Amino acid sequence: STSSYRSLRSYHYYIPTTLKKVTITKQNVVKTAAFNGCTMLKEITYTQGIEEEGEYAFQNCTAIINK
Repeated sequence: STSSYRSLRSYHYYIPTTLKKVTITKQNVVKTAAFNGCTMLKEITYTQGIEEEGEYAFQNCTAIINK
């Protein structure tokens, strides 16, 4: 399978394991556990910065995070 299914409590996200870079252009809030465990990602960029970061948002995520 080329996808990964993340679950932490009641938060569920579908992120393809082939995804390497993410650019967020119209959001400055990172939801709870949004990128938890996403070791496949190499870079995450928020063009508007991050104003609010949920619990475990980047836990176990090895990506370079550009805020």
